[in-house]
Amino acid sequence: MNSSSAAASTPQITLIDLGGTLWKQARELRYQLFFADHGLPESVMDDEREASAWHLAAVRDGDLLGYGRLNQLPDGSWLISQMVVAPACQGQGVGRLILRELIDATVRAGGGVIRLNARCHATAFYRNEGFLPVGEPFVSAITGVEHVEMARGS
Repeated sequence: MNSSSAAASTPQITLIDLGGTLWKQARELRYQLFFADHGLPESVMDDEREASAWHLAAVRDGDLLGYGRLNQLPDGSWLISQMVVAPACQGQGVGRLILRELIDATVRAGGGVIRLNARCHATAFYRNEGFLPVGEPFVSAITGVEHVEMARGS
């Protein structure tokens, strides 16, 4: 593989605009992987954090591979949410690229504690990036899926 092919295969992490084409694709991916199987309406994604979030996407050759959302909370901590990777791209490091960029964004903005609610089966993924469980697992009031709050930072 030549260097231009290698560069083309590396996903780019980019900030995307609310309402833009990539955001709409990310919204559809989020819906399909998190909410569709539960029979929930798409409007379930229209929470109080959507409009104020930083939306990041992993993109390769114009194709959306994954997505993550970041919000600063009133107490100064950060919340990562809605992280999702297209099924065909899972296990290829796309989620790690997104997560690391979200973490780096908090550092560039002044740092602090970063929180997220992980599906219990994904806790090892987040532990590998320095997140530790906070409290006991809980069942999401929206989907009924078991999660655990995790945090990193001081």
